[in-house]
Amino acid sequence: MSREQYLTASDVEFMDFFGNKVVGLGDSDGDRYDDVAIAATGEDTGGDGAGVVYVYRGSASEVDANTEVKLMASDAGDIWYFGSDVFGPGDTNGDGFDDLVVGAQVAAGNGAAYVYLGSATGISASTERILLASDGAASDQFGYSVGGADFNADGHADVIVGSPNDDDLGEQSGSAYVFDGSCDDDGVCAADDCDDDDDDDVGEADATFYPDGDEAAGQILCEAESGYVTEAGDCDDDDPESHPDGTEVCGDGIYQDCDGEDLPCDSPADTDEPTESEADTAEPVDTGEPGGDDPGCGCASGPSSMLGFGVLLFAAIALRRRRS
Repeated sequence: MSREQYLTASDVEFMDFFGNKVVGLGDSDGDRYDDVAIAATGEDTGGDGAGVVYVYRGSASEVDANTEVKLMASDAGDIWYFGSDVFGPGDTNGDGFDDLVVGAQVAAGNGAAYVYLGSATGISASTERILLASDGAASDQFGYSVGGADFNADGHADVIVGSPNDDDLGEQSGSAYVFDGSCDDDGVCAADDCDDDDDDDVGEADATFYPDGDEAAGQILCEAESGYVTEAGDCDDDDPESHPDGTEVCGDGIYQDCDGEDLPCDSPADTDEPTESEADTAEPVDTGEPGGDDPGCGCASGPSSMLGFGVLLFAAIALRRRRS
């Protein structure tokens, strides 16, 4: 090993920490030469201390610096520490190209890991898949270490992610999470394939969902799983029903959809029919027809009026007899 090749990033700057982690990837582009990935955890394109990883292809003579590909987390932010570890697990999706996994131990507070798939043109940022701990918590440092191998001998490399500060069994007791790299017949990993059949025309999922928690890193899925929402920024971690996609309940004083306003309950529907109390106190209606409550003629009705009519008739008959 007497021959030395000097490598550095084309855009390296002060405190980028290029070379903080390095790994041989295997053959990520199918040209029969193994490739390399080099982390620069202090690089700040995506935010202060966001970090990036550079990928270079191998060749017949040496690592080709002119093939540099710069990878950055799609959800990068300040102090992400993307590149806290890098590893070439092998071919996770069965397409014949070796892939890359990158740890980001401080991503969104909990930590995350990112998988990038190889192809005929090499590792591509567009194939990013974000891995999260299902029970992740702040400062677990999920992604501090990453690795992989075909643990279940199904022909697809699997990924393992370390979380040294996980405290499920005591303070900083630590844990590790294994993610299955098995895929269906169309060569797209099952978690990313929205039909899970052998139709190779089916594209990968492109919707990002977020755990029901504040400022958590997103994960690309076909549809929201239990505990996931389509918008980051849960307004109430203690209430699983309250999140940006929550269904608002009227009049309870809780902002289930995190918009800061309670939904007013609808008023009773207007109708033209009087209520029971209105019917009891309603004024008689003048219809102009005889026999109603108000005959409409201004005269009285009933037994007393008939008696008066009889008296007048008797007086008229008596007057007529007297004249005759």
